[in-house]
Amino acid sequence: MTKLSVNLNKFALLRNAREMNFPNIIDIELAKAIGADRIILSRVLMPVHLEAGRPTR
Repeated sequence: MTKLSVNLNKFALLRNAREMNFPNIIDIELAKAIGADRIILSRVLMPVHLEAGRPTR
């Protein structure tokens, strides 16, 4: 059986590439409401995060 997995990193990738608020974080709540089996968040620290001064934790 195919299961639905939602990857938060892909949401962020699309939002940053489009430079707008789409897809919206509320869409993740919708995925939960319709029965997503997994919501995935991979914590990857990249050099660009350090250069931007973003917190690492």
